[in-house]
Amino acid sequence: MLQQDDLLTQKIELLLEMNSKKLLAEIAKLHQEVADVREEVAAFKKQQRSEPAPQPPWQQQQTPPRQEYDDYQRSRAPEPPQGWQPRNDERPEPQEQRPANKPIDRNGVAPADVNIEKMFYFGNKKR
Repeated sequence: MLQQDDLLTQKIELLLEMNSKKLLAEIAKLHQEVADVREEVAAFKKQQRSEPAPQPPWQQQQTPPRQEYDDYQRSRAPEPPQGWQPRNDERPEPQEQRPANKPIDRNGVAPADVNIEKMFYFGNKKR
């Protein structure tokens, strides 16, 4: 039985040693990849400092966008006929106001017959 326990412990130690060597190799590989990425980033930064960045397409245009929009609006707007001028009588006439004593609702109640103070009475005022 002692021999089986020794074999079992040796087997466990061997498995642990193999796993730890495997993990150490993976960690070393990751360290190397991180170092490579750092070198690439440093090279990109150095290159970016030496060369100006290209402008995006919307900034390469010679006319500003607002000017293009204004030109577009002017091209769409219809031009008035030659010699046309607005007249004062072309304005819509204001509607005739009804007198306060004529009914305006479906019940035939005129505005003069409605006492607003009675509708919105909130206190103990004597009348």
